[in-house]
Amino acid sequence: MRKQSFLFFAISLAGFCTSLHAQQCLVTGIDARIIKNCNDNGTVPEWEDDYFEAELIVRFDSVPENGYLVVAGPLLDTIRWPVGQLNGQDSLALQNLHFKASQKTYREYIRLSAWFTADPSCVKNVRSAGIWRDHDGVTHRNIKAPQICSVCVGPPGSTGGKLPDCFPPEIPDPEDPCSDVTNYAPDPARPEDTPIQYVKMVLHIFQREHPDSLGKHVLNLDDPGNYTSEHLEMIRSWFTDPEGINGFFQAIPDDPADGSIHIPDARIRFLNLGIEGVDVFFHPDNRAWGMGYSCEGKGTTGYYSKAVSRYLLNPDSALLGERYYRALKSDDVRQAMHVFIAGASWFSDDQEDAEPDSTDCIWYCTQGYSSSRQACFDPAFPPVYVISGSYYTWLSGQGVQQDCGDDYPGSDAALSRQMIGEFLHLLSLDHISPFQAHWKHLVGGDGCEDTPLQSELNRMGCADPKRRVVLTQCQIGRMHYLLQHLQPGYLRYPQPDGSFASQKTKSTTEPDLRIRKGEVVRWAGKRELRSNVVVESGGRLIINCDIGLPANARITSEPGGQVLLEGGMIYRVE
Repeated sequence: MRKQSFLFFAISLAGFCTSLHAQQCLVTGIDARIIKNCNDNGTVPEWEDDYFEAELIVRFDSVPENGYLVVAGPLLDTIRWPVGQLNGQDSLALQNLHFKASQKTYREYIRLSAWFTADPSCVKNVRSAGIWRDHDGVTHRNIKAPQICSVCVGPPGSTGGKLPDCFPPEIPDPEDPCSDVTNYAPDPARPEDTPIQYVKMVLHIFQREHPDSLGKHVLNLDDPGNYTSEHLEMIRSWFTDPEGINGFFQAIPDDPADGSIHIPDARIRFLNLGIEGVDVFFHPDNRAWGMGYSCEGKGTTGYYSKAVSRYLLNPDSALLGERYYRALKSDDVRQAMHVFIAGASWFSDDQEDAEPDSTDCIWYCTQGYSSSRQACFDPAFPPVYVISGSYYTWLSGQGVQQDCGDDYPGSDAALSRQMIGEFLHLLSLDHISPFQAHWKHLVGGDGCEDTPLQSELNRMGCADPKRRVVLTQCQIGRMHYLLQHLQPGYLRYPQPDGSFASQKTKSTTEPDLRIRKGEVVRWAGKRELRSNVVVESGGRLIINCDIGLPANARITSEPGGQVLLEGGMIYRVE
């Protein structure tokens, strides 16, 4: 089965060519035109045999009378081609060659050497032979090798980092059940015992500016480069449609191969009404439009800090208008999970360039990034993560040719699922990988024992994103542990009138939790309930950790029912 690496193969640095001698060698150039990205060879999770396909092109001025043309490199099995089969040609092109996928935790050049055995002392060395041709026929050079895809590898500089202090413990205290993240995951037999965590999400959509008004933040109506107010109905579907982001978290399928308890409902929801100026903001800004992760290895994140300052931390009414300014200054908007939806990843050699054009490097496919420094939540700097390429993926679904047409998830609502990965990172989840994809873990490849590397369906794996639909008990438990202990300001709480607010209410907002005859229920993770609790005759409730109750709520044990407080305390939520 073929699948794409969760990184992008078009990431590189500039390369160069060298020769062992000053004289001109017969071989004049070598290219490896990448045709297909990483293939796992059907042996997941074994990564040693992962490969990618490329067309090898070797150019030469002339051909000796005898011997072989030899081509070799770290990622290619050595080729020996008889010169008698070159038939007076000035180049050799070999289609669909299998190159070894890079096993480096950094992006690796496709280094190749070629020579004729008739003159083995004259070798053509090319440090960066990788090229890629987009659908417009434009050739991009210095492309690095696709990385292995049977397991995940983090991007450069992000592998094996230190876990943030607020992240849940990976090895629980055997004497303290409250430290075990699996005890925070919903019980699939009683999901209602785990209150839903509601996350306020605010979207910032960055568009292209009109070329006649650069720097004035005027929308280019002919080429907006991203969603506009005309797409608000579709944006609302991201949160209301079963194919959207909320649908993902409340209908998680089972993966029989992972050995984890199947938890269909993760009990996490996102709040976004899809209203412009309330929780969706449109910003014409070329620099922010192009602040995806990278283009052919050239970093494009440099505008991130300025965009965060301009559109969140220090909004300017002259730039944004009074309506946007007032909204962005309000605590309800500010204290939220902010998603910056860039158009693409744009890099220009001219840092003064104010407009993307055909001479620049532009990567239109999906990317995303976040900072683990924001995971522990600072109200002065609410979390902001970036995704890009969504709009061009949507265009491909409308029949408009794009380089990344295969990325379209099958429905417009499912486009929202691109936002899941970086959110999960901020809630302590890592990719499944023996390479410690982002952080160094004490348990397994991601801090969880129930996420085996061979899981092709896990959301934090590196298979085709459309297939990644599973979360394990440990992964869900880690999220609830962090949210329960951290109480970040982007959480919202249901109110008696059906609305949501940043403040908890003293009143019950959900139906009574009832423990019926014959049921033995153990609450071994800290939780704050939103209802009364009734233990019926013949039922038993065992409490091991702190339990919060609204001021007007109570735990009632009917005659013949039992409530056992074996640890923690019961307190009032104020």
